[in-house]
Amino acid sequence: CEMDMYMRRKCQECRLKKCLAVGMRPECVVPENQCAIKRKEKKAQREKDKLPVSTTTVDDHMPPIMQCDPPPPEAARI
Repeated sequence: CEMDMYMRRKCQECRLKKCLAVGMRPECVVPENQCAIKRKEKKAQREKDKLPVSTTTVDDHMPPIMQCDPPPPEAARI
């Protein structure tokens, strides 16, 4: 097979043969199970990054201030 950006995924056997022919060491081939583990870790990290850091505000933690009417005018004179 001729290797180009489309065929490299279609025929992995020919891609490996070409890589080995140009000098790649066979021990550099990453086993599929290691690839799967790495994909899972990346996916978990992406999901973690999507979570909001915090949606609470200061108002969520502080009790509301009680609203009181001002004292009557005669009580203010005493």
